[in-house]
Amino acid sequence: MRRLLNFFVGAGTLAVFLLVFVALAIWSRSNDISRIAAAFESVPADKIVPVAKSENVFRVATQNCQNYSIEFRRVAGASMFWPKPKSERAALARSLARVNADLVALQEIGDEKQLRLLKNDLKKLGCLYDYACVLDGRDSVRRLAFLSKVPFARILRFPEEEEMSRGVLAVETEVAGTRLLVFNLHLKSRLTRTREDPEAALEREGELLRALEILRETIAGTPNYLLLGDFNDAPESETIGLLRASQLFCEIPAADGNGKKWTFENAAKNLEDTSDYIFPSPSLAKRLAGDKIFINDASVLSGSDHRSLWLDLDFSQQASSRRNSSQATASATSIPRGDNASVPAGTTSSR
Repeated sequence: MRRLLNFFVGAGTLAVFLLVFVALAIWSRSNDISRIAAAFESVPADKIVPVAKSENVFRVATQNCQNYSIEFRRVAGASMFWPKPKSERAALARSLARVNADLVALQEIGDEKQLRLLKNDLKKLGCLYDYACVLDGRDSVRRLAFLSKVPFARILRFPEEEEMSRGVLAVETEVAGTRLLVFNLHLKSRLTRTREDPEAALEREGELLRALEILRETIAGTPNYLLLGDFNDAPESETIGLLRASQLFCEIPAADGNGKKWTFENAAKNLEDTSDYIFPSPSLAKRLAGDKIFINDASVLSGSDHRSLWLDLDFSQQASSRRNSSQATASATSIPRGDNASVPAGTTSSR
């Protein structure tokens, strides 16, 4: 009898332990689910004052989103696959809403789901993008994408998986009856893969040469085009030198409101550098509204290690008249008059 009693007491104790274990597991699981759900929630709405622009101006921007994807991160002291932190997403969305571009080229977007997440965050801030596209290249984590307020006439995808890590993504749209081609590019980072290629400079140069081949094949009959994105190289580099030598673009000075020219910050090395660019065609450069390409203020750095850049293009009738005048240029000191001219780049700023 005593043995039977001991058996039931032991079984009861074990049952209690099992119930407690199951309850803790359910609580932990529900807590994890809540954390995951919170990570994917839209950012809170905020009052954003966009950078002003006139009615006939079409604004084009570029932004490296810094790992806007689900990847291995440290979360609450543990390592796990996790989306971009909500605070960083909120800061990035506020920055892009401030720029309020009509067309924005994005680098380092995870996939279409992450792109929709960014679209929803921007929508809550009053910045609506009805059109979007993404490119699947060899790099399945850091993709190229576009968000647009106007329809795409064409989406051109060049994965180039053998020659480029992220390929080339281009879109064609129409603005005031004028065709506009925009090419989005994200060249190889400076993390090298071989000792023979320090900082992967040769790899970036090879990627750019292939991108220029694609561009030449695509722009036939289209004088209005842009190349923009993260080139991962300084203005004095061989990579940017190849762009100048191509004679396909004009090089417009870029600066923020304080005259600073850096677009990338490496906080660990206390370094500010220039690696993001917008290069318009000679024809398009004559439509420039203002005398420079604008760099966003430093507040974006809480959401990315890159600052956004944008330029304003004037498609009004007055701009067309000025363009047809022999005296007209978008900037007498900065923009080349000839179709194949270019000006030196800005210098790198470091601290």
